[in-house]
Amino acid sequence: MRRATTNAIVASSSYSVNRTPVNGAVASSSGDPHYTQFNGFYYTDQTPATVYLVNHEHFSVQALQQFCNGVRNPSCNQAVAIRYGSSALVIDARDNTVRVGRLTSNNDAIVYSSSNRNSHVITFPDGSYVSAVASGWSATFGVHISISVGIAPHWSNFDGIFSHPSVRRGTFRLPDGRFTNNANTFTRSWIVPPADNLFNGNVKRTTPSFTPNFCTRPTTLFTDALPMHTIRYTVGNPQKRQVEPTTDGVPNFDSLAAKMSPAFLNNARSVCNATISSTNSCATVTDTTAVVESCYRDAILTNSLNFTSAHLQNFNQLCLGMTRSLEELGTDEATFQALMIQQQAGLGEFPCPSNCNSRGKCLEFGCDCNAGFSGNACQIKL
Repeated sequence: MRRATTNAIVASSSYSVNRTPVNGAVASSSGDPHYTQFNGFYYTDQTPATVYLVNHEHFSVQALQQFCNGVRNPSCNQAVAIRYGSSALVIDARDNTVRVGRLTSNNDAIVYSSSNRNSHVITFPDGSYVSAVASGWSATFGVHISISVGIAPHWSNFDGIFSHPSVRRGTFRLPDGRFTNNANTFTRSWIVPPADNLFNGNVKRTTPSFTPNFCTRPTTLFTDALPMHTIRYTVGNPQKRQVEPTTDGVPNFDSLAAKMSPAFLNNARSVCNATISSTNSCATVTDTTAVVESCYRDAILTNSLNFTSAHLQNFNQLCLGMTRSLEELGTDEATFQALMIQQQAGLGEFPCPSNCNSRGKCLEFGCDCNAGFSGNACQIKL
């Protein structure tokens, strides 16, 4: 230390520093649609619109939610658009066909990978990722996209439907910072304005200079070889809804259930429980209760069990994201726990249980069962 011309010598000290990485948050959207926010809170809303799942100046995940083609017409995720810095791409599953295309050149070291036509993973240099599973329900309900987003800890001021992990469970923060307890008001507040709608091709050309924060430098990037996405944006679906919502935008399931036979309701509850609990190794890192309830409600809403496999795949997708976050902690104990869960559930690089009993294909997110079967090994006949 120096003051004027006088030197002062200060004794040196040593301090221990904990450099254990902070675990990033994971959130997901699936079904018609069901949201699990970054803080772990689960809720459902039926708003047909393009909404922000994650919203930040440099990072945006937008979901296109339209009514599915069915008798009762629930809403579902039809497409997802992702912008990181000034780079953007789209995964679009409308018309029962999955298309992946770019809206820009890859300016920010984004990595896109796909192990098959159903599984799509977009990773960013800072360790964040967006994964999407396109699941074909049936000829009646078409294709929908289950979306999971894992976000690196350095993103401190983002918001959107997935909300910030610091927001208390069960409360919803609006774009202006106020809070509401009404799920429908909250969802509608995060509808994407036309000027920022990626599905309209409106990528923010004025994005300030953005330098990716590299955890590891990627070796494989999505390039201009990916086709340019053809813009064909539509709002909602003109088909009339057959299920009248309650005041908060959620269908009145009690009223619907009262019109159904006890045998169907008991069978739906039993199948949903058996399907999700068949991957109980994941229950240590993510909640099975909300997924079972989502599965059961979709059975009531659609009068079928067509959604069952889609819920299982989304649950596996969320589980894989959580276990990979465990691996990133870097400790032997966390890595061992993560790998054991993945092995027991047949996720990631591990083979599916019983090779899906020859009733489906083994994907990164578990068994993609043939029509009429479900469960982690396609052992449940619907």
